[in-house]
This record gives sequence, C-alpha cells and structure tokens, in this order.
Amino acid sequence: MDRVLGLVEKGRAVASGKRASAHLEQDGKKVVKPKRTQAALYVTDFEEQYARLDVSKCRTPADLLLIPDDEVTVEVVPRKLRTARSSVPSEVASQLQSLPPHVRDCLFAFEKNWLLLRWKYRHSARPTLRDAAVAGNTSAVSSSSSVSSVSAPLAVRELPLDSLPELRFEAQEFDWPEEVNNDIKMDESIIALPQKDATLEDIIRLEPRHDLFTMYRVPPSSSPNPYAPSSSKSSIPSSAPFADQLQPTDLRPVGAHLEHPRHTQLLVHMKELRLRIGEVDPFFLTAAVYDLDRDHRRRVSEFFHFELNISSTLSLVKGRPGPPSPLTSATQALFNLTHQSPTLYLVIRIETVLHGPYEQAADPYFKVSMKQKEKNKLISISEDCAHRMGRFTQPFGLAVVPLFAHGTALTAAPQEFFVTELLRVRDLSDMYLFSKASQLTVPASHLKKNFKVFPGHLTMDMRLMTTDEAVPNRFTPSLVPVLPQKDGAPIIREIQEFGLAKEESYPYLDYVNHLYVYPTFVNLGGYKGPASSRNITCVVYLLDSDEHAFSPTSLTLQSLNAMYGRGGMSTMVDHEVTSVTYHQHKPHFFEEIKILLPNRMTPHHHLLFVFKHITCRPVKGKKKNEPAPADVLGFAFLPLFVNGRFVKNGEHEISVAYELPAHYLREDLHDEMRWLDRRRPVFTVRSSLHSSVFSEVEQLDNFFHAYDDKESPDGVLIGAIHDLSQMDQATTANYMAVLFNQMLELVCTGSDAVAGAAFQQLITSIHTIQSLEQNLASHSASCSSSSSSGSGSGSGSGSGSVASMAPDAASTSRGGADSAGSVTNGDSASAAASSSAAGGARRAHKGTTAASVDRHPYLVSYVNFFYENFADADKKPFAEIVKTWSLLLFQRKDAAVVEHSLRYSWFFFDLIVKSIAQLLADTGQLPTNAASSSSSSTSGASVKRGTRVTPDFIQALAGLVSLLIRELHQLLPSNPVGHILNNTIALFVKDLFGIIDRGAVLGFIKLYCEEIDSGVVGSYFSGAKVEFLRIVMDYEHYVQLNIPIEPNFGTSIQKLLECFDSLQFFSSLIIREIGSIMKATIGEKHSPVRSSALALLRNAMLRHELDPRYQDPVKQQKIALLYFPYILMLMQFESNGSLITLADQTWIPSDMEDLLLCYLWVVKTVRRRFLRKWWKAETSGRVFFFFVVLAKALEVFGFRTAGEHKPKESVLLSPRQSTSTTISKMVDPIKDAALKQGSKNSFGTLARRRLKLKQLHKDSLNELGAPAGASPRMMGIIDHESPHPKTPRSEGKQNANTKRRAYLSLEVNSIVLELLLHFMSDFKSELGVEGNKHMDRVVCNFLLLLLKQNQSELFLSHLFQTVRFLVYNFPRPLFLYNTPYAGDLTYELLRACNFASERTRAQATGLLYIFFKTNWLIKKNLARMKLQCSIAIAKLVGEGGIADVARLQSALLAVVKQASLEKNPPEFVRQLDQLLSVRLITVLENTKLIEQFEYDNELVAELIYEISLGYRDSPDIRYTWLDSLAKRHGVEKNHEEAAQCRVHTTALIVAHLQLLKREDAVEVSRASLREAAPNCAEEFDTSSTSASEEGVCSSSAFSRQGLFRELQAAVASLKLEQIFETAIILQRIGSLIHKKKRDYAELVNVYNDLTGLCHNIVQSDELQGRLFANYYRVAFYGKDFGRADGQEFIYKEHGFVRLSDISSRLRDRYSAKFGADRVLTLPGTGVVDKSKLDPAKLYIQVCSVEPHLTDEQLKERKTPFQKNTNLKRFIFATPFQTSTDKELSETERTGKIKTVLRVEHPFPFVLKRIKVVSKKEIMLTPIQTSLEAIRGRTRALLQEIETKQPNSKTLQIVLQGSVLLQVNAGPLEFCRVFLGPDHVHKYQPAEVKALKHAMGEFVKTCVKALAVNKSIIDADQIAFHDQLVKGYVSMKTEVLKYIGVGQASQSASDLLKKAGSSNKIELASMRQIAQTSTDIRSARSGSNADVNLLSTSAATAAEK
Repeated sequence: MDRVLGLVEKGRAVASGKRASAHLEQDGKKVVKPKRTQAALYVTDFEEQYARLDVSKCRTPADLLLIPDDEVTVEVVPRKLRTARSSVPSEVASQLQSLPPHVRDCLFAFEKNWLLLRWKYRHSARPTLRDAAVAGNTSAVSSSSSVSSVSAPLAVRELPLDSLPELRFEAQEFDWPEEVNNDIKMDESIIALPQKDATLEDIIRLEPRHDLFTMYRVPPSSSPNPYAPSSSKSSIPSSAPFADQLQPTDLRPVGAHLEHPRHTQLLVHMKELRLRIGEVDPFFLTAAVYDLDRDHRRRVSEFFHFELNISSTLSLVKGRPGPPSPLTSATQALFNLTHQSPTLYLVIRIETVLHGPYEQAADPYFKVSMKQKEKNKLISISEDCAHRMGRFTQPFGLAVVPLFAHGTALTAAPQEFFVTELLRVRDLSDMYLFSKASQLTVPASHLKKNFKVFPGHLTMDMRLMTTDEAVPNRFTPSLVPVLPQKDGAPIIREIQEFGLAKEESYPYLDYVNHLYVYPTFVNLGGYKGPASSRNITCVVYLLDSDEHAFSPTSLTLQSLNAMYGRGGMSTMVDHEVTSVTYHQHKPHFFEEIKILLPNRMTPHHHLLFVFKHITCRPVKGKKKNEPAPADVLGFAFLPLFVNGRFVKNGEHEISVAYELPAHYLREDLHDEMRWLDRRRPVFTVRSSLHSSVFSEVEQLDNFFHAYDDKESPDGVLIGAIHDLSQMDQATTANYMAVLFNQMLELVCTGSDAVAGAAFQQLITSIHTIQSLEQNLASHSASCSSSSSSGSGSGSGSGSGSVASMAPDAASTSRGGADSAGSVTNGDSASAAASSSAAGGARRAHKGTTAASVDRHPYLVSYVNFFYENFADADKKPFAEIVKTWSLLLFQRKDAAVVEHSLRYSWFFFDLIVKSIAQLLADTGQLPTNAASSSSSSTSGASVKRGTRVTPDFIQALAGLVSLLIRELHQLLPSNPVGHILNNTIALFVKDLFGIIDRGAVLGFIKLYCEEIDSGVVGSYFSGAKVEFLRIVMDYEHYVQLNIPIEPNFGTSIQKLLECFDSLQFFSSLIIREIGSIMKATIGEKHSPVRSSALALLRNAMLRHELDPRYQDPVKQQKIALLYFPYILMLMQFESNGSLITLADQTWIPSDMEDLLLCYLWVVKTVRRRFLRKWWKAETSGRVFFFFVVLAKALEVFGFRTAGEHKPKESVLLSPRQSTSTTISKMVDPIKDAALKQGSKNSFGTLARRRLKLKQLHKDSLNELGAPAGASPRMMGIIDHESPHPKTPRSEGKQNANTKRRAYLSLEVNSIVLELLLHFMSDFKSELGVEGNKHMDRVVCNFLLLLLKQNQSELFLSHLFQTVRFLVYNFPRPLFLYNTPYAGDLTYELLRACNFASERTRAQATGLLYIFFKTNWLIKKNLARMKLQCSIAIAKLVGEGGIADVARLQSALLAVVKQASLEKNPPEFVRQLDQLLSVRLITVLENTKLIEQFEYDNELVAELIYEISLGYRDSPDIRYTWLDSLAKRHGVEKNHEEAAQCRVHTTALIVAHLQLLKREDAVEVSRASLREAAPNCAEEFDTSSTSASEEGVCSSSAFSRQGLFRELQAAVASLKLEQIFETAIILQRIGSLIHKKKRDYAELVNVYNDLTGLCHNIVQSDELQGRLFANYYRVAFYGKDFGRADGQEFIYKEHGFVRLSDISSRLRDRYSAKFGADRVLTLPGTGVVDKSKLDPAKLYIQVCSVEPHLTDEQLKERKTPFQKNTNLKRFIFATPFQTSTDKELSETERTGKIKTVLRVEHPFPFVLKRIKVVSKKEIMLTPIQTSLEAIRGRTRALLQEIETKQPNSKTLQIVLQGSVLLQVNAGPLEFCRVFLGPDHVHKYQPAEVKALKHAMGEFVKTCVKALAVNKSIIDADQIAFHDQLVKGYVSMKTEVLKYIGVGQASQSASDLLKKAGSSNKIELASMRQIAQTSTDIRSARSGSNADVNLLSTSAATAAEK
C-alpha cells in the first residue's frame, strides 16, 4: 500500500512539473528531456470561467458557448428474452440465498438488465449523406427519431459541377468559342471603360463563391501518419467528396448486448417411415448430425428422439414411461450448423422393440411377398414382443443423409426427401459408424454394394433457416419455450450443438445445467451368478442418497425424475435403459442419456447403473402379456460431486458389484463388497457436463470454491486466481461475464495482494477472450438481424446458453453512424440501427481503425452493457482500478501482463469512465433514464464539476497517465501496442470531458503533450501526439470548450496572445504543437509527422465548415477566431526565419497545400473588423508577412493546365525584372533576419540551410524526368523560364477535376483580392504617402501576381476593377513618384490585350487608356507611359508572349481612337498617337518578322539582338531585349550564350549606374568583364542623353541587387556548361563588390563557390572529361534563305554534337519549312560554283572547323580552356591533286588548301552563330602537307605526355597510330616518297631538311611517350605495351635508314630499359638511335629508378 501511495505522489510530481529528467530512446540514442519549470494539473480555471459567462451580454451565439448538461446519460436497458420465461427455473430462483455465491453471480448474469452510457451528442456534428443523390449512393443511413435539432445531419456539400459554367482561361485545354458581347460594339477597335463610380462593396462582391473544402480534394490515404488509423467504413461512402477527411476518429462501437448466436440452422420435419410389408413393429428413431470428415469424425449435435408410429401400433407397446408428452412427440427439430461442410450428414438410427435374434426382427422385412396368414403370424409375434418387452429395444437399421454433398442442395424453402437407403445394420454405436464412414458416405447408388437395404423409405422435409426467420412454438434444449408461441402450431425442438472448437466458444447467457451420460461398453463374461448374462441392458438412475442397500433380489429405488424422456415417453423420467444386443456378454451401447442436474449438488449425488439380463423367449407358466423377466446381474455407480468438485468429462472405467450395501459411496466399505471379475473395471461410461453454473474444469472449480469460502486465506485465494491462467480458452469465454465481475469485485474488496492478483488475472482473461477467432460470417448475420422483441430464430449453442452480439440496443453510444437518441424499451430500434451495430461489431473485431483496434465484441459488450458498480463495495471501482493498474506499471514484475494491460487499456479506461458516470448518476450528478436505479434522475447542472471526483483521484490519474507515457516511450515505434495505447489514452481523455472537471482534463492533455516528445520533436513520438490530438479534438463540444469570444486586446499584440492562451487554451495548444512539429521538420522533404499535423488542422476546419450546428456565418467567424493563433504563429515563423520560403523549397507539395489551405480558411472566415483591428495593432513587418503567405497561396493554388509547369523557384523568390520594388523584396527582410540570426536561427544555421537547399536542388534535378514529388491534388506547374506560357489548346470540355481546380483557383484568388481591397481601403491614407513600403511590397506586388497568373475571364473582370480602384485612389504613387508600378501594370495590361477573350481584351484596353489619361493628368506628359509601354512591348516580343499581333495592334489603335473621341488636350492625343500608332506598331511589325522566322532559332536570336542594338540610347529597353534573348537561350539550353547575355546586361547596368551617379553604383573592372565576355565593350558606350528621360533606369534591374542577380544568373548558366574559368571571373567581380561593402555573409558564399569552381577545374583537367564546343562552317545558297543566301557562318555547338548531327538538324529544319525535295546538302569543303546551282533549290554546306591560333597565341594559351575561348579565326583544310600522273603515289601527288575564316565577333558571344567576314586560303605542296602531318602527330604525342596527369587510354590511342607496323604506313611512306634516294633530289633542300628534322623529333617523342606509358599502365596492359615497344623498334629502324644516324649518348640497353620492352631485341639495332640522355630524362618517368624498372620479368632476359 505504501508503494501505491508513493506512486500517487509520483503522479502529483509529474503533474506539477517536479519530476526528474527522463530519458527517451530515439534511434538508439538517449535523449535527455529537459525539466519543466511549471505545469499545473489544472491548466485553466475553466469551470470558473465557464460559470462566470453571461451569455446574454456576449456577442457570440449562445450555442457556441453553452455545453449541454446532459452530455452523458446513464440508461438501464431492460433485458429482452428470446424465451417466454426466464431460463432460470422458478425453484432455483426461490432458493437463491441458499446457493453458493458463484452460482448467485451466474444467475445474476443471466437475469440482469443492461446498463448503458448514452453519449447524447457524440458524433452529432458528423456529416452524413441525407441526399443519396449527392454521393451517387442509393442507400442512406437513417438517424434515430430522437436526435435533437442540434445534431441533425447535413448533407455533404459537393460542388455542383454539372450546373456550374466552365471557367474560361487564357491557357486552356479547349478552343475559345466565338462570342458576342452585347455590351460592347465589336469592330476593329474594342474598348470597355470601367465605371468610375463603382464602390468598394461593388468590387468586393465577387461571384460566384464556394467553400474552399468543397473544391479541395485530398487523395485517399493509408494516412500519412503511421500512427493514424487506416481508412475504414463509415457513413460516408468512398465516392463522397470528403470520404477521407470525414472519417470519424472515434469508431468505438457500443456494440450490442450479448444474445444467442444465430448460425445456419437446419429444420427437419420427420413425416413417415414406411416399409414394404406395412406397419408390423413399432419403431423408435433418433437423429443427429455427424461430421464424417476422415481426419476428425465426430457427432456435432445431441440426439433428437422421435417416433412415427401410428397410434394403434404405439398402443401395443407396454412398459414405456408415459403418458406421451407433446414435447416428446414432436417430429420437427432445429439443428445448428455452425459450419456448412460437405462432410456433414444427418444420421438416423432405427430401433424396434426387442424380439431376440436380430435376424428374427429384421429378415421378414426383406420378403418380396407374404401371404396373409404369414403376415398375421408376424403381427402376432410383434404384438407379443411389444407387450412383453416394450420397454426394451434392439437395433434395426440406419439411414445416412448427406446435407451438403452428393447433389443435396438445401435451400430456405422446404424440400421433401425420400430416404430409400434404409440400411440393415445391427450395430448402431458411434464406433461402428466411424469405422464404416468411408462406405456410408458414398453416393446412394453405391450403398447397396456394401449394405443390404430394407425395402421402404423414410419421408422427411428439410430446409435451411434464415437468421431473421421467427418460427413459432420452438423450445430450447432445456425445453424452455421460445418466442413466439402459437396455439396449434407444431412443436419444434431445438437441438444442442456439440463439438465447437475452443475459438468458437461463446459466453453463457442462460441457465443451463445438463449432464450427458453415454454408457459405452460392459464385459460381463466373468459373471458368476444364478442368471444368464447374454441379453444385457443397462438401466441408469440419478440418486441423491446411498442410504439403501441393493441386491438382485431387492431393488427398491427412489431416483430423481431428472432425465429427459425419449420419443413417446413423458417429458421427464426417473430412469433410462439402453438397447439390448442379443446374446452378447460384451455389448456396446450407443444411447445418450440427458440429465437435468439439481441446482444444489452434494457429495451424495451419483449415477447408479443396474445391469440386467432380459429373457426374450416366453416363459412357460407366465401369462402371455406379462413383462419379460429381467434378472439383475450387477451394479455400478459414479459419484458426480466429490470434494466439492464435479466429475470430469470423459470416459470412466468402473467396477461392477454383485450387490451394494447401504452407504456404498463410502470408500471404506468397498473392500468388503463382492465385485465382479475381481473388481476389475469392466464397465465404461462417458460423461459430459454442459452447465453454465458448474464447471468440471479444475482451475475454475478451485477458484469458485475459494471465492465462495469467505474465510479462505488470501494465499489460497491468490493461488486459485493464479491457476485460472492455466484454464482453456473455451471455459474462459463461457464464464467471461461472471469471472470479470468477480475479479473486479476482488480488486475493490480484497487486500492489496488479492487486488493485484485479480487485476492481473483479469488482464490475462481479457487477452484470452481477444484471442478467440470468431466466426465473423455468422456473427455478422447475428448482428444484422432485427430481433429487438426477442423473436430471433437462432438457438444458442450450449443449450441456448451462449451469446452473440444482439442489435436491440445498437444505436451506438461511441461509434457507428447514429449515436444520438435513446434506446427505447419497445420494438422501435430500426433495421438501420441494427445494421449499424452489426458493422460496429465487425469493425470492433477486425480492428479496422486505431480507435477500435483489438476490441473483441464480447469485451465491448461487457463494458458497455454488462458492467455496473458493485452495490456493497466500500471502495470506488474507478479509483481502485487506477491505483492497482498504476502499481502494476510501476513494479513491472511481469512484462507480458504489463504489455497486455497496455494492449487492452481501452477496456480499463472504459470501465473507469462508466464507473465514474454510474457513481455520478447514483448521486444525482448525471441524468438517468426512467428505468434507472434508486437514485433520482436530476440534472447534474447544479453540482460543480470540480467536486465530482476527489483531487486525490485526479492526482492518481495524472500519475497513471505519466506512467503510460513512459510505456509509450518504450513501445514506439516498433511495437504496435504503442499505437493502440496512444489512441486509447486519447479516447479516454475525450470521454473525461463529459464527466469530470474539464480544467483537469485539459491539464492531462498538456501533461501528455509535454511528456510524449520532449526533446525529440518531429519523431515518432510527435506522430503519436498528432494522433492523440486528432482524437481529442473530435470532442463534440470542442468549439464550446474553447469559449469562442472575440478577445479585447486594444492595440497590444501581447495581450491578444494572452487572451488566446487563456480563453482558447485548447486550440492554442494544438496550434503550438503543430508549429513545433513544422519547425522541427523544416528541412525534411517528406515527413509523415508533419503531414499528419497539417492534416489534423485542415480536417478540423473542414468539420467546422460542414458542421450542421455552425452554418450561420456569424458562428463561422467566431470559430475562425479559435485558429487565428495559427496566423500569428506563421507570422512569427516568417519573421524569425522564413518558414514559408524554406518549406516551399523542401516540403512535398501536399504539405504546402495543407499549410496554405488552413491559412486561407482562417483569413477568409474571420471577422473583417477583427482583422482590421489586428492589422492596425501589428507591426508593419508582420503585416507584410501576412501577405507573403498569401502570395505563396496564389502560386500553389493557381490554375494550371496539364501542359504547364510550376515555378522551379518560389514566386516570392522570382524577381520582377522591370521594377525597383520587386516581389523578391518580400523575401529580403526574411533573408536579412536569417542572416542576423546566424547560428541562432530557429531553423538552423545559414550554412546548414544552404547545404540542405543545395542538396534539394540536386535532388530536384534528378527528379525532373519523373515528378515523384508532384502533388496529386494540383495538376500541372508553371514554367519558370516562361511566366506566361502558350499552351496548345484542344477541343473538348473541362473534366470534373479540371473544373474543380478552376473553381478552387478562383476562390483562392477571390480571397486574396478581397483581403487586398480591404487592406487598400483600411490603409488608404498611409498607402498614398511617397515611399510607403506596403504600396510597393503588398498592393502592387499582389496585383502583379494576380495578373501574371493564368486567370479565368470571370476573375479578370474583378481584377481589372481592382486595378481601376488603385488608379483612381492612388494616382500619385503610380505616375508621380519614382516608382515602377505603372510600368509593371502596363506590361500585364498589354499582355491581357492579346488574350483570346474579347471581353478581357476590351476591359484591358479600357484600363490601359485610363493609365495614359491619368498619367497625363498628373504629369501633363506621357514620358513615363511611353517608356514603360516600349519596355513592355519589348518584353512581350522577347518572351514570345504575343500570340496574335493583330489583337495587340487593334488594342493600341482602340486606345488612340478612344482618346480622340473624348475631350482630351490635342497634345495628349498627338503624343499618344505617336507612341501607339507609330513607335509601338513598328515594334510589332518586327514581331511579325520574328514570328515569320520562328522556325530558325539562330535567325530569331539575331533579329532580337539587332532590335536591341536599336535601343542603345534607351538602356531599359535594351536590357529587356537582352534579357529576353538570355531566356530564349536558356530554354534552348545554350547556356554559354545565355551567360554572355547576362554579362552584357551586367556591363550595361554598371555603365548606367555610374553614369547616373546612383547611390548604389559600384566600381567594376571593365577589363574583367571583357575577359568574361569579349564583346561586351559596346555596352559601355553610353551617352548623357540616355539618362535625361524621365523614369530611365528606374527598374529593379538597374540597381546593385539587379547587378548581383545578373552575375549570379550568368554564373549558374556557366556552371551548366562547365565553363568554370569564366564563372570564377564573374564571382571575383562579385567578391570585390561584397568586400568593398563589407558584406561578409555574402563573401562567405562567394568564396565557397569559388573553392568549388576551382576543384571542378582541377578534377576536369585530371580526368580530361570536359568537352569544349565544336565549331562548324555553314554556308547557305538559295534565295529563300533571304539575307543568309550566299553567306557563311560559324556555328558553335555543344561538344557532343557531331558533323552528322548538325547536318541532319539543319536539313530537317529547312525541309520542314520549304519541303524535303527542295533542300539539298553539298559536300563539306568543296568550292561551290553558284552558277551551276538550281535556283529553285536550297543548298546547305556544312564542314567542321578548328580554332586557328598563331604560334604566339599557343605560347600564351596553355590550358584547354584558353585554347577554346576568345576565338575569332577558324581553319579547315581541303585536299587536292597536284598531278594526274597515276604512276605517282597518292602521297606524292596530294596537297591541300588551308582556309582561314575570320568572324565578325569573337566566340563566345550572345549569339550561337556569327557571320564570316573574311577568308584566307593557303596552298600546301605534297611534301609540305606531309611535313605538317608529321608535325601534327608529334604535337599530339607531346600534348598527351605534357599534361599533369597523363591518361593511358588516350595516350595509347595516339601511340598505336604512331608506332605499330600495321598502322604506321604514314611516317614510313613519307620517308620513302620524299627522303628516299630516288626522290630526295626532286624537292627543295630546305623542305627535305625540315622533314628529316621533323621525323627525328617524331621518333624521339615516341620513345618519351613509351616511357610515360610504362609508368602509368596497370599489369593487365603490359602485353600491349610490349607490342608498342616492338613496333617502335621496327618503325625507328626503318626511319633511321632515311634520316641518318645522329650522336648517341645512351646505350641501347638503357633505351631498352627506358622503353620497358620484355622482348629479346638485338641491342645492336638500338645503338643506331640518335637520342641524347637529356631527351630520355625529359620524359615524365625519367628518374633512374623508373629507368631501371621493367614492366615484366622477361625484361631481365632481354637485357642479357
């Protein structure tokens, strides 16, 4: 006890935060939980606050504040019997007090009413499908008629897709229809002017509006949360729109009370037995069902005794106990068939009266014909036997009827069967039947082969019974009448089923007390007495005394009349006899004797067996009709109740005595008795007890005795309790209710030791019950049938004593579809409710949800219906359960029992709740129904909640919760018990809200949240917490619990937070927990915990929106206030570290959508007055962050067609290129804050964040091919490079998903637009001030975001009205102050003027006119609009954003026309006409030209560049064109050209910042820029006139940030092309700027990047893996080529593009344009004679060229990069023949022409191709050609061996082409042709000398290369190296013959070693090599050590 008290103290310490640090195991590491400094058990004074509420003074609707007092009602549900009377006999009930306690407990269980907790409002808010048409389901779940209006269900609101019009978008998947706008006159100039007098309310009135959740789709989950339950069936069909979100968290079924099981039943009606010779003998039949499966043959029912004799025949029988009873005369029987199997047979045994020899009784029936005289004689003999031996029978025959085999097809309709196979069998025992089973189960046609068949038949009807069929006049196996009873109807006997497996056992429900006795065998061969012992029968008696002596001559008995009579007998008889086997000393018996046991058993109760010999032949001297003599042979007895225990089931071998003395049961008399056969056991009998009050199981029997004996010591009782764990499952199930009650009673009344033992045994028994494998099919049938009135058709297995789940109280109190309303006493329970209960039972067993995992229906029924507090217990059961359970967890003596207690924790939690509720009802603190017990049913409203339970109990409960959390730490995540325990704790806490102090319950929630994942937020424990909160949040009065009153916070945000924490504690706690999980998982891409947390919040809001109680908009506003802390939390996150930005770059899309959807719902629903008040009180930074989140929502939920792509970067990170106040500025403060936070940043250090983002970028590149992380909810994403893509349209209507996404996008945009309009209205004065940040960062940015997105025609109309509102109310920020707003908006309006919708174009055109006019009114000039329009048009052209130039031209002309129609100043009209009709129209004409050549990418790029050159005096426009060109290159993956464009724009920005002398001007080395981009010098040519215009260089590009963006974009492109050297140049420029500005944070990033670039260069040089560009000369011939006709260009291509690739690409391109038959390809290097070309054809000539560098340039350019950059000259060679003399060799007469081409601009350039401006040709003679070839080979070798890390693969390729004989014909051929003695005189001496020198250098280089190769090869390349050396020796020998021998300073052996040969080569040949030792040492492997190393062991031999 002291330890328990200590545990309670521990609970107090836990609740008050004083407990020491605990350790959690996470990933194998211990995590120390920090100590809590403060945590109160009662977190809030909720009850006091709630009591102080004055609803009349609150503006909140009353039903949002008031929690009903009748949440929980304790109801007594009258027990409905299926029988007409109680199963407990009246004589037993009258002796109740004298019965043992355990028997009284059993009888109480059979008679008690059900006690149920009714949760009146549970699930009242769950949406159901009232309108079946909504979900396409014809069946709907009906609710109880007693449900109050507050809980009336509301049909789920589905988006009426069929009735809604299609929203037409610009980027749409179908063609725009031809439309006629009645309000606008359609002509060449279309314009629609907005109404100036439109009010704010007119604009805000956005229609149509729909609920967010109506349009949102969540994919079915297996629940992202591994702790969440799997999807299960509920009232919402899976086809419903919210099937996944609306699944209830609480699917605990109330189940139903236990009722008799309903299996398939066989109704048999025996009609007639007819034999051929007619009615001669009386026959007595028995029927039973057998399972004759070869593996387990058994009988599965008791015997049904019946007779079909006519009355005259039956009257002949004398001696049978009578008179016949209607019950024993019944011919109809009902058999239970738990299992339907083809091995089931109905076996019918036929007996007749004893005749004597079997042949005498059977053979006459086989005669074909019989004379009447003979028949009369037979009748006479039969009558004589019936008179004399009518009490005795003998076997006659057997019939075996298959039930489900051999063609038998039983149905629900009666079928008549004629059984003609009546087999002649003299042994009817089970042993014989089983031995002949294989012969008996053959088809009927085969039976005659094995058995003789009596001529005749048995007629009977059979049919299968349905579970809901009520057949009248049934009687249970105990002969209790079953309802309904009907006078005159035939009696039907229910037959007891046997042989159920232990898993199919059921709890006993009725009083049953039967003993089945089966005499089996007796051996009287050793009988020594006066009588014969051949025709033996056994007479069985039940006696309650042994006072009388018995002998063969004295047999006076007073037996109990307790045996059930057979067919034709009385209902109950005092004895039974077995059949007689004629002339057998060792007969086998086959009878079943059924005995009704007394209710009080004593040691004197026993069975007496009397063996008799029957004299069959008539005895002379006796009268004819006198009974046949029956001589007593011996006696045997079987005590039934010894030492207080019932005899065990099974066989008993008993000795037979000749006579019995008085008190023969005494063992001390047995030795004096005279026994048969020396007291050997010669008699075998089997017994089987079927009782619901007595048990033959030793463990249970021992416990009952210890329990009944109140004086029993604790040790004995504890031992008996422990022994119960050895009991079998079937017995545990049978006595479940009684055992559970007794264990709980001992927990409450016993000592601590007894209580602990009882509690542990209760846990073990629960586990045993749960382990039962239920027959779910039969169980479902039982649960779904309607039997509220007790008229079900099923009979119970175990004499009607066992139970299944009944539906009469099945409207669920916890789960199921309809739980509200009360259970009526009549028959009003609907079929729907019954069906619901059936589903609940099935769910409970299958464990389909976390809330109902491992809930066996028997256990559910016990808790919910059976259990009630003990009337005489001094201690409160709930307190004792908590105390005992806590002690068990604290001590942990038995780990298995502890785990079971956790697995079935729901059982104890439900018991605690029910126990508390019953106590409160008994004391008047909870309402009860009229049938409740003695207490008054007054409402509990007047009793304070805080006094319902004691503070000590609250403390103990807190200790229990803390201990359970400790267990969770050990179980999660691997053990599934942890998930079960976690969910059951949540359900328990939720239940406590209805019965105890709610402040204490909130304290439990806080305790759990603090304990479960302290120190490991984001782990499995956090997932468990999410699931816990999900369940608790489903409390039906969750809203009222949070007291939704609008806080009065004045202007103090801190006070606002305090108000939320005080009033809305629960919702604020949940939001904080969700926030902590988001912070902890910010860097994880896919976090199931985070997904579950966000889904928790989303689904809570969804339920509120659909809750039928809260449909009033005012209520929705108040509820939204509960979640406003979510908004504040996100604002805090943004201000601390940009959670939105980081989450967007890391999280999976679905998480981001959930985060934003919750945000949108709150800001949409919350009261506007409150929002305005918060805006005014909040800091400007947080107000800005408020809109940052909305910006992200616009991006995520924007409508995108299937062909569009989401931005690769966040919208918030994509800068507005043409404005100084960019969208990226919305993130700049976030970045600044992150930098200031440094390592203290809440989301980790900056370096770690960047590393994560870098890895994420790498991952995203890998996933571009397969969008695995794409959101399944939002299809399509926007392309980053093309903000306004043109999507190919296809005909057809929008499908359902597309239309839903369209309306979701419309709603999100409408929410944002409405908020923006309110913000503009609320801050009108502030926004009009110059330099206001919100005008820039919020208003204009959001309008641009909305305009940039793919919007519907409907929404654009509202959006244009908002822009008009901006222009009319804020003209100065647009047109007077130095801002870019007008330019940005102008661009979007011009883009809209090109849309397909005429309505949209007209509205955009009208708004564009308003812009011009307002600009004039403000400034009296159009300078700003001129510049911005020009920039906008240039940007549209460059980005390909003009789908139809004619539309835009029409719009511009319409503006001019409108200006001329109105009374405008002439100068305004003139300037407008000059701009729109001349300047911009000219640009559009150029656009047409670009569109004309769209097929030629290179030509279009040239045109754009040329257009940009025309705007050198307008830097903004030139920048726009270059920017467009860079984007175009990026799309085409010309990354180096894109980088060049960015360097040019960088130069342009630098030049103009310096020219304008701006504050953010920077000093940049122009030489460095020219080094990076050789052609960028032209950008520095600026003039002062370009800076004189108004608004010039005002865009964000012309700023320091813009400069950095250009540099970084260039670097990114260069990295993609692996041009690392140029990237270093640009990064160094940036580093100098950062260094000068002391921006060390950025310097860190730059230097890190520089380090990486340098590593890349080193690595690429070592591996030689970089492929530099290839260059090709392309010439065009043909007039259709336009200005390219006759021109030559140098094309720069990627290193992997081959000559054939570019040739085929160009040919295909122009063939597609001009026709394949017109485009021809010319030879690559030949001279083209244009006069010989066909003018109608087009010719393309392509050849490969190489960069041409002079010797001086080669000396300066050492690295591969230097040799491949800043290239202006290129060369290619064309061979030619110098002579036609065929006697000359090919080498001797082949020369070549070298052509050097010079281009206009050096590569790299902003263009991919550059025009050739000059050409130079050089002609070489054959010897000069050979000289160049040999020098080229030498250079190739030197290039390979002079690299820092030579590559063996490439080196061996060059060596192979130089020294191997089979391929070295080139050098030898040169020597032979030009140096041979017959030819050398033909050439100039200088040329010959040069060739000889070149050949010598070639030979020396070869040996150097061989030496290098030797030093770098592996062992597997030695053989090839030897071949190279051998080839080198041969080649050099030949070459030296022509070039002569020079000075040799190195021995041949040294050379051989140097080369590394392993072959035996003559050393003399090596001495001829003229090569100095210096040359040898110059080789890379020239060390003495390397010289001495040989590649193979054979080298030594070669040296010798």
